[in-house]
Amino acid sequence: MKKALLIVLLLGLFISCSTSYIHVEVVQKYPVLDYRKEILLIPLSDPLPVNSTFLGTITIDGYAMKKRCEEVTLLEEAKLKAREIGGNAIKMVKYLPNYTLNGCARMTLYILKLPDDKATN
Repeated sequence: MKKALLIVLLLGLFISCSTSYIHVEVVQKYPVLDYRKEILLIPLSDPLPVNSTFLGTITIDGYAMKKRCEEVTLLEEAKLKAREIGGNAIKMVKYLPNYTLNGCARMTLYILKLPDDKATN
């Protein structure tokens, strides 16, 4: 019985460690953004926009992913999460490229609501 329990626990640990991890912490929510509107990506090197409203944080850990591990794909997933809570921009605040042997990245992004004139630039 103990051996079976140990096997189940180890299998669960292995499965949980080999999937992507996307965590969204919402502070403020707006209506869902229209799918035709672009989500602006603000690079790590750029400052936080002055007139932005902070909506939340997205943490992505691509550890041991076999599919959907490319940076572009992870950023698209982050944009979808931002759209769901009404954000029109995401700001990269932490980026660790290829931190595992399989080349998956780890990143933290802020979800922002920019005034309409700033979101299109």
